Amino acid sequence: MEFKRLTELLDKAVTDVPEKIGFVDEDGTKTYRQMQEESLKIAKAIVRTTGEDPAAIGEKDPQPVATLIEAGNDLAACMHGILYAGDYYSCIDETMPNERIEKIFETLEPVILLTNRETEAKAREIHFDGYVMVYEDIMEKEEEAFELPMIVEEEVSHKLASVVFTSGSTGNPKGVMQGHNGILYCSIANRDDVQVIFSDHVGNQSPMYYVMGVLNLFFSIAAEATCYFMPKELFSQPGELVKYLAENQISVMDWVASAVTVISRFSAWEGYEEELNNCIRQIVFAGDVASTKLINKMKKAVPGPRYSQGYGASEFFYTFLYPMEREIADDERVPLGYPAEFVTAYIIKDDGTEAQVGEEGQLCLAGPGIGLGYLKDEASTAEKYQDNPLKPGETIYCTGDIVEKNEYGEVIFKSRRDFMIKHMGHRVELGEIELAACALDDRMQCACIFNKDTEHIIMCYVGALEEKELREKLKEKVPRHMVPNRFVRMDNLPLNQNNKVDRKKLEELYF
Repeated sequence: MEFKRLTELLDKAVTDVPEKIGFVDEDGTKTYRQMQEESLKIAKAIVRTTGEDPAAIGEKDPQPVATLIEAGNDLAACMHGILYAGDYYSCIDETMPNERIEKIFETLEPVILLTNRETEAKAREIHFDGYVMVYEDIMEKEEEAFELPMIVEEEVSHKLASVVFTSGSTGNPKGVMQGHNGILYCSIANRDDVQVIFSDHVGNQSPMYYVMGVLNLFFSIAAEATCYFMPKELFSQPGELVKYLAENQISVMDWVASAVTVISRFSAWEGYEEELNNCIRQIVFAGDVASTKLINKMKKAVPGPRYSQGYGASEFFYTFLYPMEREIADDERVPLGYPAEFVTAYIIKDDGTEAQVGEEGQLCLAGPGIGLGYLKDEASTAEKYQDNPLKPGETIYCTGDIVEKNEYGEVIFKSRRDFMIKHMGHRVELGEIELAACALDDRMQCACIFNKDTEHIIMCYVGALEEKELREKLKEKVPRHMVPNRFVRMDNLPLNQNNKVDRKKLEELYF
């Protein structure tokens, strides 16, 4: 690995292409040099505010600094500034209720909360004992006279760089810790596998409190490309979204599956087919199970780009990529594919032995991109980060995803462990029901939940089919014990902060 700290990516880009536009958002553009200058100004303000000795920042233990800023140039500068100061960042969803932010802060205990004018009022409402610092105020002040020393490689590679908070299975936020080393390995491997290059315009769809947004930012910098922070309202306006892609010549889309398939669901490319084929090189979908039917529909209308499925997690940002080079049927899952070069993937059965071709087991991952555990949560860390039964002494991250390897050597996602149920005496994977339903209708979007008390499968769906027709068509696709007991047609499925279907919300509504 050429780099040991995340800020080296920006340092190298400034050396190579200082005046190149590297960052674009709704408010304007920043060159690589401008981004570094602003980041260092923020870093100095952090060091001054905490009263630290600038000369000792490479030797200290990183402190937590939270951000409450929408994804964009301001936030990218703040993230880098925190890292230049020798601390670690945690990006907080600016739309989250104050009560939940305060719950996160009980675990994180940030020394500083960085905000900007747009979110300052909300930041001031939060019960918080640390300092609130406003981006614009930092930029308007004279820069601190002292110099920040370069933090040497050995001091940084395994130190904490970020904490990403997930909902956790109980609904309580869990802070996933990741080091400089882990984010660097994942970002550079993702850049190489997606084939991001200097001339690319990377359309970043995800917020920075989600790992795909972090990867998009850092692999853009690693390629010395241009990162576009796309307005989030576009993803509820498919026509305007496609117009933005064409006008800004977006060439790389690495998005959650639901954001890609919303374009296909509404055939939003109509009138822009030629522009999209000319500008888009790479379309990667990840974060959730994609509708193969909708991906195939888009491939036919916009055949120019390379279509791939990616796979990762908050605990291991990037691990798999699968370019769709062979034909995949509408009711077949797109494979997770093959692990990245630095990743070792194991499929481990419940008895601790390795699954063979065609056998199911839990996907477990090892390698330098692995996370550092959960902040102040030893029980969850011990549950998910375990000693490898196939290679004692090696730490593996146990994903909770049930997979199998097919005859091509591809890893196929089957279900989440918590999506597996027993129904009518049979083991049922709810994801298989959803895949079958999505193959029936271009407009179909669905999620299955299981009521353990009544032992009923409930399918919540958006689509053109009436309940009776959907039930009859499903009977032709899946066994009787997999046909849901109840169908609930909705205008929209609720989404969580990462744009995945919010299954907990559905359970609250219908149980």
